[in-house]
Amino acid sequence: KSLEEKKWAGSLRADWILNQISFCKNKLWQESDILNEEAFLAHFYGVGYDQTMVSELFSIYKRQLRLNQVIDFDDCIYRVVVMLKNDPELLAKYQDTFRYFLVDEFQDTNFSQLTFVENLCREHRNVCVVGDDDQSIYSWRGAKSDIFQSFEKIFPETKFVKLEQNYRSTQPILDAANIVIKNNSGRIPKILHTDSNLKKPVTLATKLDEFEEADWVAKKCLAFLGR
Repeated sequence: KSLEEKKWAGSLRADWILNQISFCKNKLWQESDILNEEAFLAHFYGVGYDQTMVSELFSIYKRQLRLNQVIDFDDCIYRVVVMLKNDPELLAKYQDTFRYFLVDEFQDTNFSQLTFVENLCREHRNVCVVGDDDQSIYSWRGAKSDIFQSFEKIFPETKFVKLEQNYRSTQPILDAANIVIKNNSGRIPKILHTDSNLKKPVTLATKLDEFEEADWVAKKCLAFLGR
């Protein structure tokens, strides 16, 4: 049947479709992978979305990109990883050209980005990553909560260094943060501390919405400035 004849035609939002396509690209999936991957259904929390639908839409979307001679944001990594996978000589060229790598904000790395780093670093294995798994906020773009554990499996010779001293916050703030973040699942244990001697307690303020919260913060800042 054609796309128009499908029972789901005309019932989907464009932003929802783009979100699913982005998810698939971050997983480095092709259309056939979408049809075969049980993980795809797990992504939708068992709601039971039609994999055939997403596979067809993914194919149509990629065709339209080619026709318009453009790439989207996810293609910046997706197409490069696929290209390096399919061209060993090109991969060897870049492995030899770039021998040392530093990846910042590593907690927000997704599967395609990790694969990109793995491919380029496989030969010389000179790579340093910096990040904090308690600050990961990009799960909606495929960031993996266990990315550091995945990295250590790929590079078992990794030397792990914890940076637990904080230079900006007071100890009461860090104590409150430690209590909250210790409940995060799959995290690397760490205790934040500081040499600051300031002991002013943390203020807890509950507001109805983000506007009331912003107004409260702004008034506090003005008060501190004496205005």
